[in-house]
Amino acid sequence: MDRLRTLQLRDRLRELLPPAWPRNWRTASLFTAILGLAFLGILRTRKVLSLTGRREREFVEPGLLAKHSSFASFTTTSGHVYPKIRVFYSAHYQAKKLPKDIPLLVFIHGLGGTAAQFVPLLTSLVNVAPCLAIDLPGCGQSDFKPDNPAAYTTSVFAELVSAAIEHYRDAENNQQVVLIGHSMGCSISALLASSASPLQKTLKLDCIIGMVALSPRSGPFTPREARSVKQLSYLPVPVFDLIRMWDRRGGVNSASISRLVGEFADFETRQLQQRFNE
Repeated sequence: MDRLRTLQLRDRLRELLPPAWPRNWRTASLFTAILGLAFLGILRTRKVLSLTGRREREFVEPGLLAKHSSFASFTTTSGHVYPKIRVFYSAHYQAKKLPKDIPLLVFIHGLGGTAAQFVPLLTSLVNVAPCLAIDLPGCGQSDFKPDNPAAYTTSVFAELVSAAIEHYRDAENNQQVVLIGHSMGCSISALLASSASPLQKTLKLDCIIGMVALSPRSGPFTPREARSVKQLSYLPVPVFDLIRMWDRRGGVNSASISRLVGEFADFETRQLQQRFNE
């Protein structure tokens, strides 16, 4: 009798389910779980955007950065237009009394970073030489424009930095340039500084006399790493946000922060990295 009732209940459920609904309960459970994760991801994304906006409003930038920052539009040699890029530029306060051959120091942040990460260095180096830094598109205070994915490759970022350099350096006195890159900024710097760079044919790079690499990658991606990066690009945004949320478990002691600042970083450094991550 119990078996008969079970079979009747199963048949009744099948009648109620839409024709396209998976008959295999494992598949159905997996499908439901994916929908649930996607829904949670959407809620998480909305919450992150809300918190990020509020934190950006509450955050007060260091005085040096605020005093010497402005917004500019740049067009790269490949035709990409960036309508609103935050630029930090500080000429030496005694520039008229100094030799004309002092180089321009150009700071290039890493993936997801911001020019604000260089404030400890800038505080000292603005007294030595003129300094330039930008927030790359979608980072810091720069707009996430244009929408074309082709405008966000490493080589196009190098073109953007080159355009900023040409706008601010003293070309009339043949001012030279020293690049200071962090993480992905090292790759951008290498594209600009290397004599073997494919950009040598299209950009004016003769003014670059050197580069300083902070935490550069020691070698190219392995085939496995390259495949992993490619696979990440196919993930839906809500799922990617869930992975990021999982990676941030632990707050200032999370894996996402230790990965960048090291296991033995002090609390203040971890707090700063947490703000940049968000």
